Order: sequence, then structure tokens, then C-alpha cells
Amino acid sequence: MSTALFITLAAIIILVCLLRIFRPAPSIQDPRQTISANQSVDAINDPALENVWWARLDTMLQLELALALARKALPVWQLYAEVHGLHYRNSPNGPLVKVRPALLQNSINAVDLPANLRFPENTSAITNCYNEFVSPLVALQDGNWALTYPVKKIFLSVYNILKAVVEQDQLPVVKSLLSLSINQSLDCLDMCKLYSVEEIKAFIASYKGSLV
Repeated sequence: MSTALFITLAAIIILVCLLRIFRPAPSIQDPRQTISANQSVDAINDPALENVWWARLDTMLQLELALALARKALPVWQLYAEVHGLHYRNSPNGPLVKVRPALLQNSINAVDLPANLRFPENTSAITNCYNEFVSPLVALQDGNWALTYPVKKIFLSVYNILKAVVEQDQLPVVKSLLSLSINQSLDCLDMCKLYSVEEIKAFIASYKGSLV
């Protein structure tokens, strides 16, 4: 073996050894970061621990919280509507049925405006919005209309607020519907990370404090 070839091979071996010695160690994710990233709003209000505390709120406070959370989650629907067509067919050859992008905002406004002083009456505006939800809900249940999970959550949350107003003569039903709406909005916010867990916790703290 020539001297030049021997020197070349020796240099390669030394280089490989040096690379192995000084190779950066693989990064290890801090488990605290993993836990923080996986925390959900549900963890703040574990039903197993507190039996869903917002179910025990006064009905007006329930409505106020449901509306406030729906407004916070509304951008999820609005951003989705800007990119995706809000339409479906009830059958393969059926006509295209469109859902108004403003339906959720109009529904919140219809309930929110008269709710400033008292529980809102079932006005024609509320009834009209409520009726607009019926066909899309059937399409969702039948699998003819597909929404991403967070978008579906805010859609159902607003619907349940309307339904609570429409069925306001049945107080237990109203409280159950508003409680469900609150939970759905929290799920939506948690999945989309529009706000941090701490921000949501701080926002709902005053409502929880009313139970003390």
C-alpha cells in the first residue's frame, strides 16, 4: 500500500471518529412542556371533581356566559366560512343547500340584544334563526354535511343557545341546553387554541366566583 493511500485512509478514520465524538446529543423535550401543551380547558373544570360548576349558575348568568364564550369562539366559524363553502346536498342528485355565513353572528345578536335586562323573549328574529339551523343539523346527523370538529362545536353551541330561548318555559331543559352550549364553546376554544388555558380560566373566574 502506498504511503499516500495509507495517509488518506487514516485521515478518513480519524475524521469519522471525531464526528462521532462531537456529534450533538439528540434534543429531549421537556416533559413539562408536553403536559402544558396537552392541557385542555376541561382540565380546569373537571366534571368528575366539580360536576360541571356552570350547571349550577343562575339561568341569566348561564345565558350570559354561554353568549360570551360563543362570541369568543365565533372566529373559528368565520375563518372556516372564508375558506370553505358552507353548503351540502341532502342526496347525491339533490340541490345544493347553502348555509349563511352570518347565521351564527345573527343568532348571537338576536339573543344578546334583549338579554341585557332580562331573559330574552322568543322573538321572530330568534325563531327565524332557530329554524335556519334545522336543515343543516339534519344534514350533519345524516352525514350529508361535514364540518371539522371545532367548527361543529361552535355551530352546535349557538344552536343550543337559541333552543334554550325557544324552550324557555321548561327551566330544567333551558339550564341543560345552556350548560351544554358553554361546554361546546369551551371545547371549541380549547381545540383551536384561540386563547391560552390561563386566559380562559381568568375569563370564567368571575362567573365561578358567583357560586361562592
